[in-house]
Amino acid sequence: MVTHVAVPVVLALLSALLAAVGTVIRQQATAHSGGIDRRWLIGAAVSVGAFVLQVAALVVGTVLLVQPLIVLSVPFELVVQARWTRRSPTRRQWLQGAAVTIGVAVFIVFARPVPAVHGRQVWVIDVVLLAVLATVLVAYLAARRTTGHVSGLLFGTVAGSLFGIVAVQINSLSEIFDGPLSLLRTPTFYFCVITAIGAIAAQQRAFRAGSLEASYPAMVASEPIVAMVLSLVVLGEKLSSHALGTYISLLGVVVMIAGVIGLARSTAIAEEAVLRSPPPEK
Repeated sequence: MVTHVAVPVVLALLSALLAAVGTVIRQQATAHSGGIDRRWLIGAAVSVGAFVLQVAALVVGTVLLVQPLIVLSVPFELVVQARWTRRSPTRRQWLQGAAVTIGVAVFIVFARPVPAVHGRQVWVIDVVLLAVLATVLVAYLAARRTTGHVSGLLFGTVAGSLFGIVAVQINSLSEIFDGPLSLLRTPTFYFCVITAIGAIAAQQRAFRAGSLEASYPAMVASEPIVAMVLSLVVLGEKLSSHALGTYISLLGVVVMIAGVIGLARSTAIAEEAVLRSPPPEK
């Protein structure tokens, strides 16, 4: 049991760390060159590696275990950014990062998430997720009719929600995985690919539509919330803890979300300040 939990935990933590490193590399490359260069491509490659590790974690672990750990990429980013730029984060940022870490730890320890006991009907999952996607589509259409912070907030929520749905789809595909050819024969695989493409497109619209101060917190908060709720309702994952432990774990989720929203907002403000500054002369 310990090994079964340890493997997805290690994979998810490595994914969160690589995601933070990849993000910081791309941010610094953009700030110095103003566009895509060799360093930016290296950062993108690191981010792809992070996603691969996240997929592996979702295949061998539960969504309720993996997705909260992926949230740690935000405080990891704070530490990597501080080491990279040699600028110390503010006291508030350290406190927000600590809140995220403590919230994740409390949830994992007290919730002790376990996978569904019975086999899952993948087509039923697809039908439910399609209904959820319809709701997300409404938010996307609303985002296109707005501007500024509201547009960034909506697009960020759409992107995060879609990434959360992708996490659930990947976990559901692990139930029927029997080699690469088995994926190519199931509609769920193509459904997942389309959802992922939509998530990336919405993410780019979020970054272009409005302030990062609005879009980034919405994105990083909505992804774990959507993924965790769907894992309980759709996948049938459960919390193995007793009643008191469940309440404590839910408190951990609240602390985690509050911390990640605050930290993402302050990180976005700092990033926007860097991007607005002129690149150094060559």
